[in-house]
Amino acid sequence: MKRILLYIILYIGFGLNLSARDLTFRGESLATALATLRDMHTEYTINFIANDLEDLPVHASLNGLSMIDAIKRLCQGLPVKVKIKEKQVFVQYDTRYKPRTIKLSGMVCDARTREYLMDAKVELLAEDSTLIDSVRAREHRFYYDGSGKQVDYDAPRYNIEVPALPRHYIFRISMDDYRTVCFSYELDRVGRRETSRYVAPFYLHKVSKTLQEVTVKASRVRFYFRGDTVVYDASLFQLAEGSMLDALIRQLPGVELKSDGRIYHNGKFVDDLLLNGKDLFQGNRKLMLENLPAYTVKDVAVYDKQTEENEWLGRTDESSQHHVIDVRLKREYMVGWIANIEAGAGLRQDETPYLARLFAMRSDERSNIRFFAKANNLNNEGVGDMVWGDGWQPDRSGKLSRNELARVDANLMSDDKKRDYFVYVEAHHAKEWQDTRTTTQTFLDALVPRRADEVGSLPDGDTYDYGFGNMKNEEWDVSTWHRLIYKGNRLRTQATADARYRYFRNASGSTSALFSAPVEVSHQLLDELFSPTSPRPNLRDTLINRQLRESKGTGHNIEANTSLYETLKIKGTGDFLNFGIGTSYKENKRQEFARQATHYTASQQVPLFHHQYIDTPPRSKFELAPFVQYTFMLGEHYRQLVLGYRFNHVNQREQESIYRLDRLANADSSFSKPIDLLPSVSEYQQVFDRTNSSLSHYIENRSYAWADFKYGLGQKEWGQFYLDF
Repeated sequence: MKRILLYIILYIGFGLNLSARDLTFRGESLATALATLRDMHTEYTINFIANDLEDLPVHASLNGLSMIDAIKRLCQGLPVKVKIKEKQVFVQYDTRYKPRTIKLSGMVCDARTREYLMDAKVELLAEDSTLIDSVRAREHRFYYDGSGKQVDYDAPRYNIEVPALPRHYIFRISMDDYRTVCFSYELDRVGRRETSRYVAPFYLHKVSKTLQEVTVKASRVRFYFRGDTVVYDASLFQLAEGSMLDALIRQLPGVELKSDGRIYHNGKFVDDLLLNGKDLFQGNRKLMLENLPAYTVKDVAVYDKQTEENEWLGRTDESSQHHVIDVRLKREYMVGWIANIEAGAGLRQDETPYLARLFAMRSDERSNIRFFAKANNLNNEGVGDMVWGDGWQPDRSGKLSRNELARVDANLMSDDKKRDYFVYVEAHHAKEWQDTRTTTQTFLDALVPRRADEVGSLPDGDTYDYGFGNMKNEEWDVSTWHRLIYKGNRLRTQATADARYRYFRNASGSTSALFSAPVEVSHQLLDELFSPTSPRPNLRDTLINRQLRESKGTGHNIEANTSLYETLKIKGTGDFLNFGIGTSYKENKRQEFARQATHYTASQQVPLFHHQYIDTPPRSKFELAPFVQYTFMLGEHYRQLVLGYRFNHVNQREQESIYRLDRLANADSSFSKPIDLLPSVSEYQQVFDRTNSSLSHYIENRSYAWADFKYGLGQKEWGQFYLDF
């Protein structure tokens, strides 16, 4: 009984001893924590080898615990063995345990050009500046081309294995001709399934050097390979003075440039055309190809590039990477203004042809601003459909046109490179008109037998068709597009918004007449053919029929889209969460008038007349599509499980009302009144064409869910294989 009472007193005393001190450990080593307990002079003796336990940090609160419970709490989850023999406690490192490691991976870039630096030296230092590891930014990779041949290349990426434990490190980055810099890096809690962590790019600034005068003689090649990148030296290609980028691209070996701006490299489609590593023209290749002077280009690089999201996540996904052409400017053109101006005029009988065009671009390390404007009457409507210096090529379509366009776009980046903003505003006006005259002769054989219904309706000999027509179209178009990207440590945000308004109006008319004998006619004669005051009434003797056609319309289109796309890194794992929402609104409104009349001679059938008015109130379509997707990274060898859900809502309204104005009591079949002259609403409502009109309201709600599993069997001699369900 006395012994039991003694144990109770000792237990209470030890508990009071522990509670008398704050025993909370926040990252101290296990050896330090055990030494603290041992120094408290309890009845237990704690035995351990300090050197074996120095690298095992602990995070635990021992307040109020007994000695045995405190030791168990400290050693929980750590690679140690704990043995208790009476009052002796033995804590021993488990030699069978293989410590977990995590791969730190990243890239080194030139601070000015944003170009990746191959073979940059990356040193990892401990908190006390002790060197832990030293590597180069070069990672060997390979893939198989379309013929099955293995293609080896090097990527400018470094990889360093470190213990999967919270630590503070220092990165020291150095390279020839660049300033050596140090960056502090905190490796926080590592998740159980986390095998790698992407480190944000390091940026190095070049060192200015004054060199002694030297004479260098060396041979130069037009292109060379640097890892997986093909680099073309722009200075070694012979180009005409004043050539633009498209002329240089056409001369690159293995590169094919299509007339619509599509580019192929060794038969493979080029997804993006970049300028100094960035898509500054947002997919408008022709604007860049036909306005950037070739003399400003240093070299052209062709390589495979990961998407911006994968670069931020530190992932390498060959299935989603883009094949790109990166045009890199000479250093003297990276900062400052570049401008081209062209103007010209010619001689033509109907109208003087002219063109005027301006392209200007200003660049520096953080921003890029471009301005483009043009005006011409050469049937040229696109943003960049004309080659500089080619002058005017005669247009043989017979149309006359005028086009005016102005566009401003800008790309801005914050000093910390976490925010990237792009915007463009464009305004376009186009007008075209045309007058035509046609003459057609149809040869008919009088010996060919006719059907009973054709007898008397068709002539027995040749027919002669004379026609005159005109058309006039005009439109105004204004559009804008905005994109903002934010790259935080754990959250990446991409938001876009665009809007467009287009107003149009058009008018056309034609007069044609079919005769049984050749005659000399004019547009005015055909219009006055059935008039009592016609100057040549004898033309009706050989007339078969006359047709009048006229149309006129006006309307507008409105379109607006927004999107929000978020990517969130899940702390302590390699997982990430994607979520966002997209909206779209489209509206279309138009009014159209069309009429047609066919007149015959007095001895034939009654004239035909058709006149309709089509009223289309704003037809709208609204779409809403939120989504969420979670990607589980299941360790090495590119194992991942993707679960996602998307909801899609569509609300669409359409209405088209048709009115038969030819059925009005006072319908004018002589075309003497304006085609768009409407009677009162109550009158034309009486000739509503219910059969051919339409009215609809459509609402759709759909849900989509998906599960996707990928597993790579690893990079062996035969490559990398993926299973995708």
